[in-house]
Amino acid sequence: MRSFTRRRTVPDGGQYEITGTTIFGQPAPKANAKLAFIDLVPGVQLELIEPNEEPSVWRDAMEKYGEGIHHIAFSCENSDDVAQLLVKEFGGTIEQQGKYGDGSGQYIYIDCFDQLKCRIELLESFK
Repeated sequence: MRSFTRRRTVPDGGQYEITGTTIFGQPAPKANAKLAFIDLVPGVQLELIEPNEEPSVWRDAMEKYGEGIHHIAFSCENSDDVAQLLVKEFGGTIEQQGKYGDGSGQYIYIDCFDQLKCRIELLESFK
């Protein structure tokens, strides 16, 4: 069995002054989570998220469905444009977005359940 190539734990998602987290377009300064990232094989990463008690898409999923798969993530360039394309083409709804805790990139969660039966996360690195 192949061992994990890399593990990284983040105590929280970062400070709101950096992340600028929004939920359905509204500021969400208290939304946060503990994060753990495990690289399984090149190009495949398992992300474990433990949300705090504040409203967020993470907390919402925990309360509705319990533990389980929250989203499928894709790295991309021009994530704002890709998000708008998903909204237009698949009737998606932008649920939550913000910058990485260190400001090096951004994430966008799009609810595409009606058409794709899942939530999509777009990841964009600014480096």
